[in-house]
Amino acid sequence: MKKQLIFVLALSALPMFSCEEEPVIQSKDIISTPAVTITGFYPESAASGATVTLFGANFSTTLTDNYVTFDGTSAAVIQAYTGTIVVRVPENLAPGDYTISLSVLGQLSTAPHTFRVVDVRF
Repeated sequence: MKKQLIFVLALSALPMFSCEEEPVIQSKDIISTPAVTITGFYPESAASGATVTLFGANFSTTLTDNYVTFDGTSAAVIQAYTGTIVVRVPENLAPGDYTISLSVLGQLSTAPHTFRVVDVRF
């Protein structure tokens, strides 16, 4: 009986020594990056080559961290602040509506409505 009790105790203690404990993640250990958001832009239409100002939040102040596209066509970033970015509408875009997207260090935001490229031939 004594040997059986020792055997049962040994078996019940085995799982305590066979597994490593998972680390506990404290909420203060999680780093949250604020979301990049385009809330609007001005003007809402312009010709290719014109400048457009994007408004929003959590943009990078480093020009090269901000990647702006008009339906996938890259736009040159001219100025960058945390709440505004000035870009040049890509050259040679045909007249029509384009979705403006902004990627900042892997975070993507899309403008709430489309931008219209207009033809300014005189």
